Amino acid sequence: MQERLAGGWRAMQNRESRTWGIDGLLTEMRTQYGEDDASVGALEWRLRRSIQRNDLFAPDMNVPLDDLVAPGKCTVLQMDTLDRRDQQLITTVLLRQLYQERLDAMRGRESSIDFPLFA
Repeated sequence: MQERLAGGWRAMQNRESRTWGIDGLLTEMRTQYGEDDASVGALEWRLRRSIQRNDLFAPDMNVPLDDLVAPGKCTVLQMDTLDRRDQQLITTVLLRQLYQERLDAMRGRESSIDFPLFA
């Protein structure tokens, strides 16, 4: 199951678009491993149950990272109305994206965050 998810994940990361959702990931896994693969079916159930159900992430409502952070500014996210798991999920995704953008900038690749960040 982990191999299926990793394969789909790598394929999605290699695409030009940086915004994609669960449906795209599942389509990619079905393309690679077949429509009747039991592990892909189990992953679909888990992904839809844990991520898609809570409406935290929607690829069509993407906020660019450079709208969230700016040089010399402090960004505060008010998440006290969310449960602990949702707070952790949002924080993990946001920090991972910021780290990747900074890594790209340091390696001379195209990046929307070309200034130092402190978290």
